[in-house]
Amino acid sequence: MLKKFIFLFSLTFGLSLAAADYPKKAFVSVAVADLMVDPYHKDAMKTSVEEYYHQLPFSGTWKACRRAHQLLFNEVVHVLEEKGPEVKVKISSFYFTKENESIPCDTYWTLKKNITLFSELQHNDIDPKTVPDPISYIEKNITSLSDQILTLKKPFYDPITKKMYSVGTRFVATQGQNLLGNFDQGIFDVYIYDSQSHKMKVTQLPRSNCIRNYSKKPADQIANFVQVLRLWCYQKEGAIPYVLGGWSWTITCLDNTYEINYQDDEQYAIVRKKWDLKEKTGFDCIGIIGRAAQVCDIPFYIKNTTTLIKDLESLKSQDSIEEGDLIWYPGHVMVVSSLKRNLAIEARGYERGGGKVQEVSLESIFQEVKNYDELKTHYLQNKPITVLYANGKPWKNFKKFKILKMKSIWKKDPT
Repeated sequence: MLKKFIFLFSLTFGLSLAAADYPKKAFVSVAVADLMVDPYHKDAMKTSVEEYYHQLPFSGTWKACRRAHQLLFNEVVHVLEEKGPEVKVKISSFYFTKENESIPCDTYWTLKKNITLFSELQHNDIDPKTVPDPISYIEKNITSLSDQILTLKKPFYDPITKKMYSVGTRFVATQGQNLLGNFDQGIFDVYIYDSQSHKMKVTQLPRSNCIRNYSKKPADQIANFVQVLRLWCYQKEGAIPYVLGGWSWTITCLDNTYEINYQDDEQYAIVRKKWDLKEKTGFDCIGIIGRAAQVCDIPFYIKNTTTLIKDLESLKSQDSIEEGDLIWYPGHVMVVSSLKRNLAIEARGYERGGGKVQEVSLESIFQEVKNYDELKTHYLQNKPITVLYANGKPWKNFKKFKILKMKSIWKKDPT
């Protein structure tokens, strides 16, 4: 009896001790990490955990494609729970709120091998300051010019770690460098963690791949935001693919052909057979906006379109539509990119034809809307709006749509 008591006490104490170890501070040590809302369930998925993550399609219905978000190399998380090869993590860079709720949601599941604990850095005598401090919606912080941090506005292949890093990835620059001035030529030395050797190394970033935002005036930052989006739209070859839950870009898709694989009458997955990476990198409609906004130090922490329409102010009759403002209709959002040319930038899904990041004319998006004056009239008069397929035929009619003011993000307190 005594032995049984001691065993139960030890088991309970051990579990309590293990629970007390959480949360554990960690950072993403792969180029791009896929995140899920729920952990893997073997009976439902009928595949191994690793295969489940690696076989995620580019897009599809929710049961076919459960990717909820993506984190980038060097993003800091807090591990809340471990379950086999998966961990539950709390992130700080983005949040969402459920419909009719105001509490921010910021926890996901990912593969354990996607992260490295800060305790491991300490064990290997690595300075934790070589990992950038996180962007945080709670602390409402964005990269400061006093920080030694550089952000990628173009993808970067590192020959040391042999990985392709996404736009939006942040690095700590080594001391003694001038981080001001022209970024057209030259290189920066930055710290980069090599997960294979478990060592912090120094690599060289081309200056032209990086961005530092000198102006903290909202108008300038929004102008930079549109400029970055346009840079991503126009590639010498190929285009950035649409990825459901995608918040990354490492390579372009040279061949925009894709297939729709139906699992049954209701469930389908979008696959691209001509894709060279194990990771599916690209953007969904809110992902490209959120990533580009934070690249430009805009305090934009919004994860989904449901939260977006609650947190941003709508256009008022006395307001003008400005470049950088957002156009929302249920399930989609795009950016006003050129008032003069009546263009908008979007990461368009596969239903309407496209499946890529693009800048297109208003008249190719909406029926009987040729310019932004007509769009504003539709909006203020509460007229329904018809969205078009890529071939110009009517797709769906929406009773309501919104024009959201990007500059109102500075008024928002997410907590």
